[in-house]
Amino acid sequence: MKREGTICIILLSLLLCQQAMSINVWKDGVAHWHHATVGQVLNGNPTQDLSTGYSDTLQIDSLDDFYFLSVFDGSQTEGEKAIWRIEKSDSTELIHTTSRLSDLRGIQYMNYATKVTEPQIYTYRHAGKPAVGGRSGRRLIVGGRPSESLPIDTPSGRMAEYLLIRRTLSPLELGMVESYLSIKYGISLSRMSSYYTATGKEVWNPYRESGYNSHVIGMGVDSTSHLSQSATVNASDSTLRLTCSNLRQGDYLLVGDNGQQALFERSGGRSELRRKWKVCQHPSGVVHTCGLEFSIGQNVTSSTLVVSHSDGTSDSIQSGQGIRFAGVPLRDGDVLSLQSVGETEPSAPQDYIRLSLSPNPVLAGEDCVASIRTQEVVKVRINVYSGDGRLLSSQVHGGSSSYDITLPMIEKGIKIIEAETRGISVREKLITK
Repeated sequence: MKREGTICIILLSLLLCQQAMSINVWKDGVAHWHHATVGQVLNGNPTQDLSTGYSDTLQIDSLDDFYFLSVFDGSQTEGEKAIWRIEKSDSTELIHTTSRLSDLRGIQYMNYATKVTEPQIYTYRHAGKPAVGGRSGRRLIVGGRPSESLPIDTPSGRMAEYLLIRRTLSPLELGMVESYLSIKYGISLSRMSSYYTATGKEVWNPYRESGYNSHVIGMGVDSTSHLSQSATVNASDSTLRLTCSNLRQGDYLLVGDNGQQALFERSGGRSELRRKWKVCQHPSGVVHTCGLEFSIGQNVTSSTLVVSHSDGTSDSIQSGQGIRFAGVPLRDGDVLSLQSVGETEPSAPQDYIRLSLSPNPVLAGEDCVASIRTQEVVKVRINVYSGDGRLLSSQVHGGSSSYDITLPMIEKGIKIIEAETRGISVREKLITK
C-alpha cells in the first residue's frame, strides 16, 4: 500500500530510534513517539506523572494535517486539569483537559460526559487548520501550564505514551495504532472495534465475536510497533489477569468476555460463573501456555476452569489454589468458563456492594449524594441512566471501600443510579422534582 509523508521518530531511547520498522504507518508517519521509562505502571508499563512539572514541546509549524494519540490516566485527579495544548507564541489555540477539548480560536468546545477518571486512549485529528498569521512557531505542548490565564488547574494525572503522526491515516492504519495502545495498556476500544496487528492483520472482529465484546484485553510481541506485552489486565475491570510464557515474534492473543456479572450461579452441587471469555489468536494455529488469575470478590476454595474448543471438545482444569490456574494451553476460538466446587456459598450482589441515595427525592438544581460501601478496596463505576434506560453519564472512582459521591441533578424526572464493581452492580431509582 502506498502512503505519503515522511517520518522522523524521536524516542526517549536512542536504541529504539535506531531500530528499523517495516510498515509505513510506523515508518512513514510518526514524527514523535514518547514512551515513559520510569514511574507508576499501567498494565506493567511505566507512566509519566504530569504533576511533577513534566513538559514536552513538539514543533508542528509545518503540519496542517496530523494525528495526535495519547494514553492518559486521570484517575487520581480532581477538578479540570490540563493534559496538552497547541500554542503559537504565547497564545493557546486549542487545549485538551480532563473535562473537554476546547478550540479557543474557533470558540468550539467538546465537553466530555464526565471528567476523565480512568485510563483512556485519546485520538485527536487536526485537519487543514493553519495558525493565524502562518504556521511558523506553532507547537504542541504535553504537560505544563499555559502562560495566559485559563480556568483550569495545574496538570496532574499520568501520561503513558503519545504519538504525533504527520499525516492523515486510513481507518485501517488508525485501527492498527489504537490496537497497539489498547493491547499495551489494557484499555479496551469501543465494543464494535476491530483489533489489528502492527502489520494490519485483523485479530479480533467484533461481528464474528458477537457476544464477547466486553473488556477486550490482549498480549502480543511485534517488532514492527515494538510491542512486547506478555501479561495483561483490563484497566477498568480486573476480573481476569492473563499471562503467557511462550509468545513469539508476531504472536497475538486477545480475550473478551460476555459482559455478564462475575458472580457464581448455583446448580446442584456446582456453581458456574455467569461471565465467560472467548480467545482469539494470530496466527490461529498456535497454542499458547497461559496463566489465569480471577478476581471476583468471593471466597472460592476450589474451582475448575472449563476450556471449550471450537471443535466441540473441552478440557477441565482443576485449580491448585483458589481461582488461579497455571500452564493452561489456549488456542484460537476457545471459550472459558469457571466453576466452583464444594461448600463455598457465593455472596449475593447486595452483600458485596451497597448503594443509598440522599436526598431522594431531590429538587432540580440541587445535589444528590450517592453513598457506596463495598466489602474490600475496589474501583467503583457510577452510571446515571434516564428513566427510559439511556446512559447519561459514567464515572469511575478508585482506592477505597467507602464512597460518598456528589451527583448534580439538573433536570426533573426519574433517574436510575447504578454502582458497579467487579461485574457486580446495584441500582436505585432517584426522583428529581
